[in-house]
Amino acid sequence: MRSIEGHIAAIKEKKKGDREAIAKETMALYKEHGINPFSGCLTAFIQLPIIIALYFVFLKGLVHQEGVLYQFVKFPDHIDMVFLGLIDLARKSLILAVFAGAAQYLQSAYTMPKQKESLGGKASFTEEFSRSMNMQMRYFIPVLIGFVAYTTSAAVAIYFIVSSIFAIVQEYFVRKEHNNSTTAPAVLS
Repeated sequence: MRSIEGHIAAIKEKKKGDREAIAKETMALYKEHGINPFSGCLTAFIQLPIIIALYFVFLKGLVHQEGVLYQFVKFPDHIDMVFLGLIDLARKSLILAVFAGAAQYLQSAYTMPKQKESLGGKASFTEEFSRSMNMQMRYFIPVLIGFVAYTTSAAVAIYFIVSSIFAIVQEYFVRKEHNNSTTAPAVLS
């Protein structure tokens, strides 16, 4: 997406005011570059069942039911819910909730593009809407993640922290690869 930001800005400048033409040309550009604009939604839908499963496993614990496990798998006599000997995964953790919110903020600050100031002084509706959404994603979502992490078990908070750290590391390597590919010298044939 970052590689075609300049093309999208040129389309918006060229077709200023004609939303339908901008949308058509933008979708054609996505198709040309093999980009699915809705691919980011898929990860949210994949994560939701994982978060719900973590919540219910640590809320109720594992209950031994006949026939759930294979006969050759022995049900454990005792399950220790303490992570690294420090944190009880079944309880709330304010510290982990704060870390989850902070990790989400760092992720959004690192992965979201910087908003440019409008040159003419007065911004259009779409620029204002984009700026508003950016602010919500940057500040409200980390607070929401921190709240959810605090109101549920510490296992969910750890999941949020790990997934945010993974996203930051992934973005770092993607940017590094992108920078290497754009600055590589052209080979003459």
